[in-house]
Amino acid sequence: MVLVVSAGCYHHAFRIGAYEPHVADSLVRDAWGAPLPNGRRVGCLELWSAPIASTETAPGDVLVDLRFGNRCSHPTPIDFTRLRLTIPAAGLVLEPWDPRAELHPARVQALTRGEERIEFHGVHPPAYRLGATAGRAVTLCIAWAAMIPGDDAAEGERAPICNTVWP
Repeated sequence: MVLVVSAGCYHHAFRIGAYEPHVADSLVRDAWGAPLPNGRRVGCLELWSAPIASTETAPGDVLVDLRFGNRCSHPTPIDFTRLRLTIPAAGLVLEPWDPRAELHPARVQALTRGEERIEFHGVHPPAYRLGATAGRAVTLCIAWAAMIPGDDAAEGERAPICNTVWP
């Protein structure tokens, strides 16, 4: 059974078009060519994401840093409204909370990169029910694959990006 819970959007202007130049593989490989654990490549897009500690969110909320880049010479679609944060041990799927409708489908321009911070509400109460109050870590997974419409990437590149956090 999967429970869908409302989540939240970090309130800063969605800066579509405010991109920087993108260097291919910079979000999926380190300077020595080793794979970055939080990076994925799907078709033309490279993505990197991780939950971050922030004083900008309310207690119990998680802010996700999402970086993306287009390594191709043509615009590529991306749909931020389809991003999900999951807590596998609790069977929870959290959606971005977006009261101002800032998140929307967009196109990442050719050879550019950008980033967003998206807030998800209600993460820590389920973590506490899982025993995090006893000092146990909780795994949060950023399920981003649905953001990329119509790709033909290998299944392995569609895997969620999971991180262990300590509430």
